[in-house]
Amino acid sequence: MLWSIAAEPLFLAALALFLNRLGTLPRDGAPPDGDVMLIVFSALSLGALWAGFRFAAGGFAPKRPSFSTEPAMPTFGHQIAAVALAAVPGMLGFVHYLLYGMDWVLLAFCLGGFAAAARHALFFGSGPG
Repeated sequence: MLWSIAAEPLFLAALALFLNRLGTLPRDGAPPDGDVMLIVFSALSLGALWAGFRFAAGGFAPKRPSFSTEPAMPTFGHQIAAVALAAVPGMLGFVHYLLYGMDWVLLAFCLGGFAAAARHALFFGSGPG
């Protein structure tokens, strides 16, 4: 299940490129402030990535006793939250591409979101250490 969430940015990128190839994306009514939205989406992506890494590290979970020598593994709910938050940049890149049609933004955000989400899925699949 974690891998299906992690692969979502790749599916969104493929969908956006497919829709663009069909010519179904209207570009004439796009808002003119694409650079401002790029900065806003970048800031939102960084915030989501930060929260995803916090969930992956167990930062939002109750603290373990100090005498425990075993590394803490986040609960399955925290694992899902970490992978989903890591995939947020891909979703924002998809929306930005639909509005402004910048290929490099789509690829950068979607590949970055997939890389972060895949990192979490690999970590949770192999366990700590």
